[in-house]
Amino acid sequence: MNEQNSKIFSLGQILLAFGFAFTLLIITLVKKIFPLPAFEFASNILFSALLITLILIVQPFAKKFEHNPVDGTKFISIFLFPLVGISFAFKNIINIQREGELPTLLSFSDILASNIHNLIYIFLTSIVFSIFLKILFHERNQEAKIKFSITLLYFAIAEFAREVFDLPGLLSQLMVIVQLILFVWTSFRIPWIISLSKKDKYRILFFSSLVIVFSFLLQSPFITGSSAESMRYYSSLFFSFVHFYLQPFLIIYFFFVFGSTIFHLPTGEIYERKIAELSTLQNIGKLVAQVLDIKEFTETAVKIAMEITNSKSGWVELKIYGQDKIYGRSGIEESEMINLTDKIAQIKEAHLTKYPQGFQVEKLNDKTILIAPLVAHGKVSGYLYLLKENQNFVKDEINLALAFADQIAIGVENSILIQESIEKERLAREFELAQQMQKKLLPKVLPESDKFEIAALSVPAFEVGGDYYDFVFHSDGNISIIIADVSGKGISAAFYMAEIKGIFQSLAKIYPAPLDFLVKANETIYGHIDKKFFITLVYAYFDLKKNIVHIARAGHLPPILVKTQCIKLLKIPGAGVGLMPSALFRKLLKPVKLKLEKNDLILFYSDGVIEAMNEENEEFGYARLENLIISNTELCANELVQSIFKEVTKYQGEMKQIDDITILAVKWKN
Repeated sequence: MNEQNSKIFSLGQILLAFGFAFTLLIITLVKKIFPLPAFEFASNILFSALLITLILIVQPFAKKFEHNPVDGTKFISIFLFPLVGISFAFKNIINIQREGELPTLLSFSDILASNIHNLIYIFLTSIVFSIFLKILFHERNQEAKIKFSITLLYFAIAEFAREVFDLPGLLSQLMVIVQLILFVWTSFRIPWIISLSKKDKYRILFFSSLVIVFSFLLQSPFITGSSAESMRYYSSLFFSFVHFYLQPFLIIYFFFVFGSTIFHLPTGEIYERKIAELSTLQNIGKLVAQVLDIKEFTETAVKIAMEITNSKSGWVELKIYGQDKIYGRSGIEESEMINLTDKIAQIKEAHLTKYPQGFQVEKLNDKTILIAPLVAHGKVSGYLYLLKENQNFVKDEINLALAFADQIAIGVENSILIQESIEKERLAREFELAQQMQKKLLPKVLPESDKFEIAALSVPAFEVGGDYYDFVFHSDGNISIIIADVSGKGISAAFYMAEIKGIFQSLAKIYPAPLDFLVKANETIYGHIDKKFFITLVYAYFDLKKNIVHIARAGHLPPILVKTQCIKLLKIPGAGVGLMPSALFRKLLKPVKLKLEKNDLILFYSDGVIEAMNEENEEFGYARLENLIISNTELCANELVQSIFKEVTKYQGEMKQIDDITILAVKWKN
């Protein structure tokens, strides 16, 4: 909607400009017949309206140079050039005769030619004036606009005084001098010259000189002649604006531009170097924030360091996780780099003690090596090496390299932290998956029977635990129970839990007897489990018809039997699964056979129960567990399990659970 309105507005401006131009043509033709002062006044008003309208029309084009005074100056010179050309061309087309001080065109064809010339002139002048204002106000505050307004207001007042009053020549000349002083006052101080590059300074010298030359040519009657005089007939205000305001203003302003540029030309190279340094530091700042790979980061950093110090080659040596490892290098073969590193190592420590901020080693294989420590948060994480052949580093290069080394150190540290964060996130995802898998390994529903009641719970100490319990119903109605503990925690423990579940669910149905099952399980696991891991377990086979349980223990904590208010630890001999060959393993196993009666209780548990620590670093222990069981024998299996877990948790208090807690209780009914 706004764009559409803008187009309509521009079209309206163009039509309005044509209207003003056509009316000016009519007035100039009528003025030929009736040379009345009223027509001169109307011409000036119409000229002002036409110029303002054209300036509004060309604003979108002029706005392009708002932040680019070099190109703005270039385009001003380009638009001034045709003004010189058409003025010179129309000088020979338009015929003028003078009647006193006022010029008069000889024929109507001369008036028509004058209108064409002046319309082109006004259009090009509106462009030049609009671009000039963008340059004049560039990087200047409100004060510049106030000064410009004063120059324009003074010009308007002076022109009004000349038109209304018959001013003496001396006063008129003084007014012109004051106008020129105002131009100087407004043109003084041009800040944007300082920030130009050396190349742009040469460009601005060339184009500003063109602007000055073209403006002088437009002031010269030898170039413009009768074409300029025809402006007086067209509009005396137009003539004054061009010859007494715009062109002198252009000459004075660009004279200051030219002089200021000459003055700042020697500093161009230094300024460009500082700009390059700032740009480099900005780039390394972006690099620090964006590059995650240490090798890629250091290689890029070495290249930038070489560029800003004019070095032949360089490399970065990092101390990561206590190891010296060379990462990024550029401009040097690996063999030469290692050779120099070995030679430098002999003198580096001594020099760093004396010059901890960095130093340069001169005349080492005809090379000078600058060594800058990579320091972040007071910690040295490595070194930046930069090489020059037969040339030392100057002070600015050393300071820049040292500052750059700090940026590299921060980048390396950020990269390491990000990598660690990514690794932690990856591990967290793996732990989450393992946790979900572990939950699926434990039975969701506990078995129910008229012979016994059973209850169980398992609470891992970390995201993924190593405890496991399970049940298998046999075809004859009997049931096998297993409780196991995989040494270690985490993903590996969860993996071995899954393996134990598969072994138990398959072998227990084939080999229900505890001895046979454990031997077969050991055969399956031994030689395949990592040597850092082993598995302890208790296997129980309940014969429901005979009220007998067969129990074998493979290195696990002894089950607790409660019978007629007497408690007993079933310290059945046996070694952990996967630790030794099955022949030896079998010899160590001594399964027991127990007759069960009503209210007999067998409790299986993991070491997280016994080894739970309180704030005084005392373990929960067997005595507390046995007392707790004896005092709660009347409870059902589930109430007993919950009671034990509640008591263990209470005992730990604010202490962190250090091991998985698994409790499984079987209470015989009859």
